[in-house]
Amino acid sequence: MREVVLIILVGLSSLAAYRLGACRLRLSRPGLRAATRATLESVGLGVLFLAANLALATLAVGLARVVTGGFVSVYMIDELTVVAVSLLQGALFRWWWDRG
Repeated sequence: MREVVLIILVGLSSLAAYRLGACRLRLSRPGLRAATRATLESVGLGVLFLAANLALATLAVGLARVVTGGFVSVYMIDELTVVAVSLLQGALFRWWWDRG
């Protein structure tokens, strides 16, 4: 049920944003298509950054195990924050790429 509510909320806010952009702000449909493409590219780059961040964190945990001789848990990198920061890294890199 929570998923349905989330989908409805996101759908309604997206529809409201579309109406605001198209009717009030007079934004173009090709502009929306370009923005959608840029967003998908940013998300894709964010996924690549997430993979790199998780690989580096796993490597660091393995190195810490070797250096300390003790057990260091891989679960310490199981954070939603890593996902959020990786998506921000992807968006920033995409915007930087656009500006040359």
